Amino acid sequence: MAMETQMFLGLDLGKRRDYTALVAGFRRTVVKAWDPVQVRFPTAPRMEFILAERYPLGTRYTDIAKDLARRWRVAESRGWGVRCAVDATGVGEAVLEIMDAVGLKGRVWPVMITGGHGDTGSLPGRKGASYHSATKSQLFYMLRAGMEQGRTVIRKDMPGFEELMHELRCVEEIRTPNGYLTASGKGSGHDDLAFAAALAQWALLQSYPGDVRVPWL
Repeated sequence: MAMETQMFLGLDLGKRRDYTALVAGFRRTVVKAWDPVQVRFPTAPRMEFILAERYPLGTRYTDIAKDLARRWRVAESRGWGVRCAVDATGVGEAVLEIMDAVGLKGRVWPVMITGGHGDTGSLPGRKGASYHSATKSQLFYMLRAGMEQGRTVIRKDMPGFEELMHELRCVEEIRTPNGYLTASGKGSGHDDLAFAAALAQWALLQSYPGDVRVPWL
């Protein structure tokens, strides 16, 4: 038996020729079989992805923000808490301002993708709003670690399952000229769904760092 407690979203913002991708998952408390030694039903947290989708090319950022706000309201009406990590690299800051206007001000976590070490700082132009930064390699490590430890699962019956799994299989690490590791889809393949899933996993671990064993958390 599993109890839904909180929804986590990852939003990878595309540009004019790239897709914007949204991935959603639940942190569930899984109740295991009765343990006569502990004299109780043991529980364990699990991240369970339930949706992976792309917005059509050319979808306006205003429409994406409105759709995200709509999903947020539906989730909260069902008693679920919501956390969302948004790619704030490039066009991300402008989209965050649009999200402010549709009622999501201060409710999303902007993540800047860097080529070096992750840190936390002040996002220029947003009046002291805080952002987080991480490398793509770090984000994909968190996702892989959760899957390998059995704490993160991708439902086979969820929308977008095949596309997400294909992208995850194609993600590879690349060493940049300055010596840092980054990650992207092999060749010219897309990695937007995989990246959105990694952002959702990052959001989970910001709220529950003990759910997955990661060296730097």
